Amino acid sequence: MKHFLTILIAFIALSCSTGNGNTEADQLTTKFREVMEVHDRIMPRVQEVRKLSKRLDSIRSVGTDSKMDAEDEFIQAAYDSLSIIETEMMEWMHAFEAEQAAGTSTQERMQYLEEQRVAMEKVGQHFDQNIHFVENFLK
Repeated sequence: MKHFLTILIAFIALSCSTGNGNTEADQLTTKFREVMEVHDRIMPRVQEVRKLSKRLDSIRSVGTDSKMDAEDEFIQAAYDSLSIIETEMMEWMHAFEAEQAAGTSTQERMQYLEEQRVAMEKVGQHFDQNIHFVENFLK
């Protein structure tokens, strides 16, 4: 939550800049918005992941054997794949720095934001792949 407040404050501060739309601050605002648009497109899928995880939980064997059969192992692998992508999203959010250190150049900030946009796109691809995998299994 603390990170989201920081992001929101930085976004508002960047949005309040004035100019002809071509200033460095405007470019940073645009790049920041691109990153957040990707994040905002993917974040709601966390709920989808949680629903799929619950469905997997409901079909797991409840046996007392310490041995897992092939289906249980597959279910565990599917469950783990969902857990990994949720963790990946949370780690990105925790590490994302909306505000850069003082003295960071505009070029460095732009590069950082582009790297974060690309990283979030990869997280989105992982969500797509793993959700598709689990949904196909559950059909």
